[in-house]
Order: sequence, then structure tokens, then C-alpha cells
Amino acid sequence: MSKKVKFSFDLVISDEKKEMATNETTNPQMLVERPDNITALASLARARRKRKFILGLVIIGILLVGLGGYGIAHKGKTDKVIEAPPQVEGPTQEEQKPQIQEPVDDEIPTVEIIDTQDKGLLEGDMVELSDLVNGESSPCEGLSERINLFPTYPEIRNFIENGFYYELDKVVEDGIFKLEFVAATGVANNPQLLLNIYVDDEELVAQNDKIEVFAYCLDKETYDTSIRNYGQWNAYGVQDEYDSHLYHVTLPSGSFLAGETWVVFDMTKIRMGSRETEWKEFQVGLKEMIRVPRQIAFFPTCGIDTDGLEFVSDTKTYKLYWTEVAYDDTDLVFFFDYEDVYNENANGATEWEQFNDFIQEVTLEVNGVEYKVDPNARPYINMSDDRDNLYYYVYATFPGVKDLYIESVIVKYRDIAYRLR
Repeated sequence: MSKKVKFSFDLVISDEKKEMATNETTNPQMLVERPDNITALASLARARRKRKFILGLVIIGILLVGLGGYGIAHKGKTDKVIEAPPQVEGPTQEEQKPQIQEPVDDEIPTVEIIDTQDKGLLEGDMVELSDLVNGESSPCEGLSERINLFPTYPEIRNFIENGFYYELDKVVEDGIFKLEFVAATGVANNPQLLLNIYVDDEELVAQNDKIEVFAYCLDKETYDTSIRNYGQWNAYGVQDEYDSHLYHVTLPSGSFLAGETWVVFDMTKIRMGSRETEWKEFQVGLKEMIRVPRQIAFFPTCGIDTDGLEFVSDTKTYKLYWTEVAYDDTDLVFFFDYEDVYNENANGATEWEQFNDFIQEVTLEVNGVEYKVDPNARPYINMSDDRDNLYYYVYATFPGVKDLYIESVIVKYRDIAYRLR
């Protein structure tokens, strides 16, 4: 609007100047030679003063319009500008620490951990279980003899001696094999079953001091409808020192066992061998329903639902949805948007390379002790099954925490930190 006004006034002024220049150029001596030049001169003087007065008003008007337009524009800009904070002295060492933000929701829901197939050793290989320990000198009171003397790994022995076990009283037979369920123990996200296997064959037990078993451990619905999606758990065992017909096996059995519901345990195969003999394989049907109380049998894990806490890296935003602090290892589960895969700031780096750069800077602090991501773990990026809401998620593995009580959990990245517990 101001430009149009300015253009109109400039045009008037220019016309007036042209008229004056034309009069003075075409007849410069006119006012001198005419006899009534005094009257004409007076009229001309009045006209010039009038023009100057009008010209002054025009200039003042232009200035006022320009200043008014600048004020309006300036006001529009300042409404959007965040004022700079006042100058203060540099932060103290305490203030330089990352700001800890408290999440709104600290609920701990139940999470389903999908079992994966553990492959046994290759054919012909032999496993040594010389590190197994028993409880002959155990200070723990109240243990039955079959629990106290069961040979198993030192960590499993530690769980038992600290009271994390649940004795079972189940026996099932198939042919020359009899399976006894001794106890469930371990960690909630990695349950173990202590099993005794009796072999009623003198020649077989005389020639083979090693055993390997394969078994499913699934809830009934999964066993009946989706067993093809799951592999069998397997483990090696050793022959008892005093009874050659008896073999002891500590078998990892999957998270279904810690679900506090009835599960189907189905041992389908047994292999027996030694350094002097080839492995002999037997198809069996040692099936039984068992149920284990989670809080009694297993060293507890601490699962925390964080509902998408955001960490902004150089290329994308990662959202922390689940943290599970456990004895063996700790998992942090991050999501990121499907569109972020094509982030222009990635500079050609793959999604895994971008995540790896990010997770190297993440610090997990539990009960005041800091942990970094496991350098030997290689997180796998998964895509959601929901095609209407595509996103990626990845499990990042941190070291396990041996503390029984988890009082404080903080996740830090650069200058931001969230207190999860």
C-alpha cells in the first residue's frame, strides 16, 4: 500500500518539475520583457510557495506512512521471536550435569518375550561340564537332598542358595527313559529346569557318560496352534557320580515357564554319547503339564514401560519404550519412525550404522553404577507388522545387574537424562 502512495506522489511532483523546467527553458526572458511582469512575478512566486508547501506536506505524509508500515511489520516479527535470556554467570559444575526428567507414567506391564531356538553343538563335538558344582557344602538350610546335591552351574547354584527355586514333583516315562522334574530356578527372563533322566539300559549307560536333550516349553494355546514358529530348547547333561543310570540336566526353558500359567513341556529327543562312542539318538514322547510360581522360583527382573521417551540424534529421533533390567543382561527397546529411514541427514549411513552411532553414546545408570552397551552385541532392527502404522524397533543389550533390589534407573544421552525409577 505504501508503494502505491509513493508512486502517485512522485508522479505529481515530477509533472510539476517538468512544467517548471519547460517554462523556464522555452521562454527564459518572459518575465523580464513583458510590461506586466511584476504581477506575473508575484503570481509565480505565490505559485512556487504553494508548490513548496504542498511538496512539504507530501514528504511528511510519505514519512508518516513509511514509519507506520515499518512499525506494523516490526510488531509482526517481534510477536514470533523468543527473547534472549538475560546474561548470567557460567554454570557451576552441578548445573552442567544432564537434566533429569521424570516420566509421567511409571507402570510396569507384562511383556511377552519370544523364545528363539538355541542350536546345540555340531555332530561329533563333545561338551565338557567340568565347571558344574553341587551343594555338598552348601550353607543354605531347608534344601532337600535332591536339590542340594544337584550338579549345576555356579550362577544357578547361587540362585538356589539365595532361595530362588521351586521344587517340582512330576515324573513321566517313555520306554527306557524316565524323566523327573526336580525344580525350576534361574531368572524370570531366562528360566531353568533342573531335570533328572533315568536310563534303564545297562549297556547304554556303561558306554555313554554324556547326554543331550531337546524339548518344547510353551503355553497350551501356543503349543496347539503355533508350535511351528518355535524351536526346541536343548542342553547337555552329565552322568551321576554314583548312579550310572542317572543323568542330570540343567535346561533353559523360555519365558512361558515364568508366565505363572500351565505350560506344556514336551521332550522329543534324547542323544547319548561319549568320547569313545558316536552319538546315539532316540525319539521320545516325555510330555507333562507344569506350572511354576514366578515370584518364588526366579530371581526377579525389573521391567519399566516408558511410553516413548525421546532422544534426538544427529539423524533421527529414537523413542525408548521398554527397559528390562535383569541378572544376565539388560534390554532397552527403542522405536523410530518409518519415514526416518530416508532422513537426508544420514549421509548414506545405513539404519544400523545410525543406530550404532547413537547407542554408543547412551549410558544406563542402575543404583548409581553406569553401564554402556554390550560391545559384542549387534542389535537387529525389526519392522512392525501393522502396515497402517509402520515403525522400526530394536533391542539394545546392556550388561546384567546382579542387585536384587533395583532402586534407581536412569538413561542418559548427551545433555538429556530420564529417571525411569
